[in-house]
Amino acid sequence: MTNSLTFRILFHGPFRISTGKPSGGYDNTVGDDPLPASSLKGVMRASADHLAVATSSESIAATINAVFGAKGEPGAWAWTSASFGTAPVRVGRSRIAIDPATHTVEKGALMRGQHFEAEDATFEVTQSEWLTDEVRDRHHQLLCAVAMGTHSLGGHRNRGLGWVRIEPTELAFTADVLAAWLLNPQEKVA
Repeated sequence: MTNSLTFRILFHGPFRISTGKPSGGYDNTVGDDPLPASSLKGVMRASADHLAVATSSESIAATINAVFGAKGEPGAWAWTSASFGTAPVRVGRSRIAIDPATHTVEKGALMRGQHFEAEDATFEVTQSEWLTDEVRDRHHQLLCAVAMGTHSLGGHRNRGLGWVRIEPTELAFTADVLAAWLLNPQEKVA
């Protein structure tokens, strides 16, 4: 097996990884790196944590900590920022808030923000420490499972931004394989 996995992100709409700083008349701005490695690792870790709670499996929880790291301990894998075949387009957008009583715009409730629009991107997760073949295979399975379980990224996900599908590009990790792995996480699933 490989020491690196490539994942493809399919965007279902615009996405925003905010800088947290207003600039140029915008309240929410995006940076020069549209989808940094830290954000990709963070959303996959969140998906992994949901998986651990859903399965109540100590084995999966231990594998999650080994892959992503635990408090004060680095994980066995490193993420790259997303690479886009076609450069994402930076778009400005304005939003207002409506007063429910008067049905008019609330004073001071104009928000201007930026987001990116793209069709797809790829990123890599690369092994950063020595692992046995068996452990590496288990890590691959976890990484594929949590990628497939990640459906949104960035800010304002409940407002229609950042809806995605993430899938491994090399491994045939289908929904059926995912289901079999979740039912018996101790077993290696081909």
